[in-house]
Amino acid sequence: MSRKPKIWTLVLAASLAIGAGSPVLSQGEDEVAQRTELMRSNGMTLRGAADATGQDAVVAAQTFVENFTILPNLFENPETLGETLPAAFENREAFLALFDDALVAAEAALAAADVADQEGYVANISAVGATCRACHGQFRAD
Repeated sequence: MSRKPKIWTLVLAASLAIGAGSPVLSQGEDEVAQRTELMRSNGMTLRGAADATGQDAVVAAQTFVENFTILPNLFENPETLGETLPAAFENREAFLALFDDALVAAEAALAAADVADQEGYVANISAVGATCRACHGQFRAD
């Protein structure tokens, strides 16, 4: 096995480990910490997702689907800004629409990965990345 797949497997394992506990965190856990964890998982996964194939592509897309399903619920309280700009709560509809766009692209990437449609998978992973950049550019403090 070449070195690249081994590294990719480690990155996927690390990103899943970070995100794995998030859906079952207790209600008392800090909302900012939970979403930061999921965003880090997304960032780590996105770094190598476009090069993933086979089961690695499925796992990467599934990570995005799971994370983008959870994330909108972690932005309910405007008092928990963290690195989020107030604009996210002031323009909530546009903010949440970006999560919807990312989820749709992630689901399409997963469907493409499931049938080994590499071109469709990569196109949709690129759309996930573009949505992340658009959201961070508009709603995240540097």
